[in-house]
Amino acid sequence: IPAIIHDEALHGAQWGMATCFPQPIALASSFDNDLVNQVADVIGKECRAVGVRQVLSPVVNISRDCRWGRTMETFGEDVLLNCNFGVAMCKGFESNGVIATPKHFVDNYGAGGRDSNESYSSERALREIYYKPFERCVKEGGATSIMTSYNSIDGVPCACNGHLLNDILRDEWGFDGVIVSDYGAIAEMCAHGYAEDEKDAAYKALTANVDIEMCSTLYAHNLEKLLEEGKITQAQIDKAVLRVLSLKKKLGLFENPYRFANEERAKDVFLCDKHRELAKKAIEESA
Repeated sequence: IPAIIHDEALHGAQWGMATCFPQPIALASSFDNDLVNQVADVIGKECRAVGVRQVLSPVVNISRDCRWGRTMETFGEDVLLNCNFGVAMCKGFESNGVIATPKHFVDNYGAGGRDSNESYSSERALREIYYKPFERCVKEGGATSIMTSYNSIDGVPCACNGHLLNDILRDEWGFDGVIVSDYGAIAEMCAHGYAEDEKDAAYKALTANVDIEMCSTLYAHNLEKLLEEGKITQAQIDKAVLRVLSLKKKLGLFENPYRFANEERAKDVFLCDKHRELAKKAIEESA
């Protein structure tokens, strides 16, 4: 079974000699949807050239407290701007056969800009402000993956929040793609005081339909035990596995796992004159 290789791509493919664009908070200053779409298209091409088929981008969290340390990763405080830029980036990635992963669903910081803490946003605030960019990315941007956030909403960590992931994302918006956790977010349920232990955290995440656990191994170490204990069913595991395999099939990975990766082509694509010119234009428009 082929792997989906993923990487960060907030303002460029994040390795080696890839083209570097301004941070999202700077791109936001351009107010130029077409420019941002072109930037994402270049990032998608440079990712594809080395076989990266999923990017953990765009960040469409609404940032309304500049004390939050991840403000530079965002498009700022405006809902419409975040919606438009999120859609533009998703389309740019996905048009190159690279999975867009809007993140972090949802809110991602608490009062005082405290990263990963409790969010006290009401359902009205969530629907009118914080949900909007994600909804647009799913319905218009064609995003085929979503990443959960570290924080909790109404006391429930987003990495196991059935209301967010099932009621809103899947049932209301019709999202049928793959839900991934932020790095280590499932284990952090214990830090939130919501899970008794790591096995309980794995149970709660799978029950909330989180398909892939990123960069920790609670699923690997605990799902078999939970199955033996009768706390989860084979059907629950199969549902998550099928979504991941279906995505790999859609990407053409079973036919050719390294379909787009080409060392010589990558050299021609990275920092080519055309991409340098776009980076320069992005810098000028941001300024």
